[in-house]
Amino acid sequence: EKESQDQEKHILEVVRKRAGLYLDKTAHPEFANILLVTGANFAYFPFYQNWRCNAEKHGLDWAVIANDDQALAKLEPDRALPVLGETVKGMNGWGSAKLDVVGRNKMVMVLTIMKIAGLGVLFSDADNMFRSDPFAPGVHLGDLLRSDKYDY
Repeated sequence: EKESQDQEKHILEVVRKRAGLYLDKTAHPEFANILLVTGANFAYFPFYQNWRCNAEKHGLDWAVIANDDQALAKLEPDRALPVLGETVKGMNGWGSAKLDVVGRNKMVMVLTIMKIAGLGVLFSDADNMFRSDPFAPGVHLGDLLRSDKYDY
């Protein structure tokens, strides 16, 4: 139980630091209570690195669910969220039971963040790419978040 409490404490520290969607927390106060999250394991780390480059290009800020110990070790400690579910190593394709575990892990982590931090969570798989700022005014996702008329 102590380990679980320590993990939740670390998760809370990371998500509080990364909440707000952008690195510049003062530029977009309307997003102060939303956290951008992606996930990675070591086998898919090149996908995450590509995702990270695109997110940085748009000035975004985020946290990463580390689905295995190797990813956790490779990620920046103030960005990494240790998965609270079962760790998943290797490449896992559609129909794989391990991919189902990854999906459950996402849900557990999103719900945990919402519960312990009171934040909204926007999850983006690491194989998604941002060609432009996804939260800019006039962009559907950004406008949807600003409207406050959405549901999880």
